[in-house]
Amino acid sequence: MKINSAFEILREEAFDIKKPEVSVSTVSSEVQIIESPDGRCHVAILGKSGDVKNLDDLVEIEAHDTKISVRVDKRSHGFLGLFSGGSADLSVLIKLPSASTIKVATVSADVEINQGVRSVIVGTVSGDINVLHNPTGACNLKTVSGDISTRTFSSCQYSLKSVSGDIKVLVAPGLEVDVDGKSVSGDLESEISLNSNNDATLNHAELVTIRTSTVSGDFSLARN
Repeated sequence: MKINSAFEILREEAFDIKKPEVSVSTVSSEVQIIESPDGRCHVAILGKSGDVKNLDDLVEIEAHDTKISVRVDKRSHGFLGLFSGGSADLSVLIKLPSASTIKVATVSADVEINQGVRSVIVGTVSGDINVLHNPTGACNLKTVSGDISTRTFSSCQYSLKSVSGDIKVLVAPGLEVDVDGKSVSGDLESEISLNSNNDATLNHAELVTIRTSTVSGDFSLARN
């Protein structure tokens, strides 16, 4: 996911928190999370300055102890604490250290995480979720009408749920996989043997645990 090249930084804040707990809620504003270049936490709100009015009425960034809260369209309430508001012309870019935990809730927006952190929880309505580097702990992803895609490089515990979107998990070679999946009207496919006894190289491998369910979407499992 690339943030609109015409966007500029409208607001940016940095925090000296080594193990932050970050929560983000947005309406129609894409969220991208990447690695911090200096071990600090950086939160940037991007958009077209001429198109965005009353930014302070739309955006709230707060920090207390180890917790950082980012809310875009803070005036709105509804499902997941959100409903459509005036934030469609904004994007959120967050740079975090690896010891972070992340919780994101969006409506009509995509989420991309390209940083290995401790744990991730993402819930979207009408948005895709793309995790390019798995967390070291739990990864809980849920979408109503969007796709879920993950790339996995180390031991991780996935809980993946989609109502009307596809789920795809790519797993690096050398990792053992334990899958429990179900779909009401979609296909479940795996290019990876799920019987570790057939592959002696996996005897001492790290384990990736996947619990997944879809209503009308497909689930696929393959190697990176």
